[in-house]
Amino acid sequence: MTVTLGLQPFDLTVTLPSDGDFVCTLIAENGWPVDTRIELRFLAAGVDPIVWPATIDGTDARWSVRSTVVKAAIAAKPTAARLHYIDSAGEDLLWGRGRVLIA
Repeated sequence: MTVTLGLQPFDLTVTLPSDGDFVCTLIAENGWPVDTRIELRFLAAGVDPIVWPATIDGTDARWSVRSTVVKAAIAAKPTAARLHYIDSAGEDLLWGRGRVLIA
């Protein structure tokens, strides 16, 4: 179940490098709550969502995805990207949704 709390997710654009690693960091100035999970999910026709969990350390939620994994995601031809925040109670909050660009 995904909860939006009556708010609309923000417009999200994720740019995947066609020949390189994907590196991105979200910063929470006061740190992320304990047991928080943050995921990028890519939707593509005919396959299960591709899920990239962030590594959370202090104030940083970071993705560092190797080029081979990025290329596999691109090969699936993702049509949409979503950013999910899963709190310590397991509530799945859809923060952002939008498109995928290939650079």
